[in-house]
Amino acid sequence: MEHDKLWEEVKRKTSKPFPDCLYECFPEFVGKISDLDYSLLILEQRSIFNVERVYDALVQYPNFSIEEALSSENVIVQALAMIDKRLGKRRLKQLVFYTDTYPIV
Repeated sequence: MEHDKLWEEVKRKTSKPFPDCLYECFPEFVGKISDLDYSLLILEQRSIFNVERVYDALVQYPNFSIEEALSSENVIVQALAMIDKRLGKRRLKQLVFYTDTYPIV
């Protein structure tokens, strides 16, 4: 549903074809990702994640050490690390979060 809402938003703003329409409406992502994943990245910035990406993170997470999970590229893995018992209170207090950190983390 959220993907469809995104496309409706894009259609209201521009009449250009894909992927130019996304580049015009969301220029901050140009060059960061391939054209096919562009809409998924935009939705992730809005904290809306693809089911397959969540599933992959849940399957892979048990194989990570806590350090690997915290430094992972996958935001969902990082979020899971926040609630992991292995993190501990002291290390949680020492973590530094930047302004560009996803809200889910």
